[in-house]
Amino acid sequence: MEISYRTLAANRLRLYRYRDGMLEQIAGDEAVGNLDLADVFRDDDIVLLCSAELYDYLPIDVVEYVLTCSPAPEEELCERAQENGAPDTMTILLVRVGGGDIGVCEDDLPDDDGRYDWFA
Repeated sequence: MEISYRTLAANRLRLYRYRDGMLEQIAGDEAVGNLDLADVFRDDDIVLLCSAELYDYLPIDVVEYVLTCSPAPEEELCERAQENGAPDTMTILLVRVGGGDIGVCEDDLPDDDGRYDWFA
């Protein structure tokens, strides 16, 4: 895996790794200095960098499900956080290491109104 920018200093943002259906916090909440991203991520991982406006308003299991099954996970995460009271401004950055689509689940399609039953 080739990464051109290899370090991250996180402050007021959280960095998560989504791998094999599980979301794991890698950095955040306090400044952590430099983090060698090449040691943390591998191909097919999903990288989520987000602000408190996301992680304070959505439980981890909901974020995991959205990353797995939403056709537009960044929009879905933002919408759901705002429905739970998050302010209009938030940071959500999603990247699949090695490229490819994020969040495609053929078994679980949205209802006619575009919503997923798992948020009920």
